[in-house]
Amino acid sequence: MNEEEIQAKIEEATKWKATAAFYDNKYKEAEKQWSEEKNYFKQKTEVDSVKEFLPLYEDFSNALNSVSEEEKKIIEPLAKKFFTVMKNKGLVELSVQKGDEFDSNLMDALRIVDGEDNKVVEIVSKGFLFKEKLLRPAQVIVGKQNNKGEMK
Repeated sequence: MNEEEIQAKIEEATKWKATAAFYDNKYKEAEKQWSEEKNYFKQKTEVDSVKEFLPLYEDFSNALNSVSEEEKKIIEPLAKKFFTVMKNKGLVELSVQKGDEFDSNLMDALRIVDGEDNKVVEIVSKGFLFKEKLLRPAQVIVGKQNNKGEMK
């Protein structure tokens, strides 16, 4: 083999090496994209599942506050187990109280009524975080004063 033939073989090998690297990179990109999509759908499924249980969560919570002590003894162990499971999945109830400052990042104002300016007057429904992201904002009624400092 002469030097030209050797150079031609080196160039051909270099082309094959570049082609192999190109397809290796495409494979890695596709694998990364597949992994990201898989994670996205896994998270979406978890969120959707937890959302389906929110009415049951609220029903247990409301029941504990509205039943007799005797009935509470029956419901409370079940509710606590359920609350623990939901907490372990990543669900956290937002701590919103009457008189709190209205926070549009965590709350939806359903109505504005006479009251202390920009303060929560009533909580219509609880808000929740799931894995540190807002799952559902608390729905509240907010107070508003007129320009003279008097209640509207």
